[in-house]
Amino acid sequence: MKPNLIIFGLVLILFTIVYFAFKNFNENNSQRVITAGKKILSHEELIAQLLDNPNEFILKYVSIPYDYGYGSNLIPLVISSLITKGDLLELGMGLFSTTVLHRVSSDLGKDLVSIDTYSDWVNKFVLYNSTKYHKMYVMNNFDNVEKRLSLGNKKWGMVLVDHANATQRTFDAKNYANKAEIVLIHDAEKTVEHGYKYEENKIREPFRYFCKFSVFSRSDKSSYVSTLMLSKTVDFKLMETILNKAKTDYGHISCDHINF
Repeated sequence: MKPNLIIFGLVLILFTIVYFAFKNFNENNSQRVITAGKKILSHEELIAQLLDNPNEFILKYVSIPYDYGYGSNLIPLVISSLITKGDLLELGMGLFSTTVLHRVSSDLGKDLVSIDTYSDWVNKFVLYNSTKYHKMYVMNNFDNVEKRLSLGNKKWGMVLVDHANATQRTFDAKNYANKAEIVLIHDAEKTVEHGYKYEENKIREPFRYFCKFSVFSRSDKSSYVSTLMLSKTVDFKLMETILNKAKTDYGHISCDHINF
């Protein structure tokens, strides 16, 4: 064998080793950083900046004036996605949540899976399927999602339960008590309990901690909307501190931290 051919082979092998080492390094670190301006932050630096000025991050993803209807869950959705380390799962898609989660997942380098039982919703965002981190699926229900997607015993960072089957939401949320750092469930104000039956179906039962994020939807504070955050492992002290520093149009956020 000619010497120059041997040298070429060795160089090729070395290049291959360096390439895959660099690729794995990037993949391993991609879920722990976010871009703030031009600076790349570690997860710890991100938390520190969130505590210092949460509105800077919220306003990056949430439009003002704040939507107190379908988009009323966006602030806890963004914060939960930022403070958790795992990937993101959306059970029930929407014009607000899907677009915001798409941007967050891209910035964080986290995988995002969005699922809906209606193909019309998936088709609204079909272009997202061609992006690096975001994949969408139509399913007839939300049972055994990980098995159907060949994801094994995956543990998620944040799971949003916001699909159209109102009385099924509780059971889908409870299913992720051991499979997610934080579970979010929308429409948790007492005035709509008759339709969603969260309390009646004992939504808190498998969780250890929960925090209800509420914002007033009218300037006279006569009406409010809520998002319930649940976890078996995250005690929400950090979440409570961040949300108490955040401000909405009416300048009031209530986060009840309960440990039981």
